[in-house]
Amino acid sequence: MIPQSQRAVSFLAQRLLTHVLPDQRTAFGAADVAFLSLAFEMVAQDLERGVHARLEDIRELRAIFGAARRLGPPDSLVARLAAAEARELTDLRLGPLDAVHAQHAAAGIELHAWIEEQRGPEAERLDREIWQHLERHAERHRYDVNF
Repeated sequence: MIPQSQRAVSFLAQRLLTHVLPDQRTAFGAADVAFLSLAFEMVAQDLERGVHARLEDIRELRAIFGAARRLGPPDSLVARLAAAEARELTDLRLGPLDAVHAQHAAAGIELHAWIEEQRGPEAERLDREIWQHLERHAERHRYDVNF
């Protein structure tokens, strides 16, 4: 058998809503079960798309980092960008990939803060590119659940 984590977790969420929730006797118990169901659905979605979304974020950030070098950022920032880019993407388990993703995100935040202080058309273009990346990032990581 090949485990299908997303389907299994979604099944657990539906089971909570359709079998456990109706048996709850208190408002707190019902709310707790509803929350657990939502959390299961969110985990199921992350199991399905998590690796791909993080790799897309990293790929986009690396392209942004490369473009930023043409603007002459300070050496300390260049070193942070290079350290993030040097991380290998060979271990695609979510834990190790999250660490690489977090390092890229932190370097991206530092770069964005620096870019917003720069003047000129290239800096403005890169600032827009970073904001577009953040919009795509938010969409990639958006959860489709009803609260």
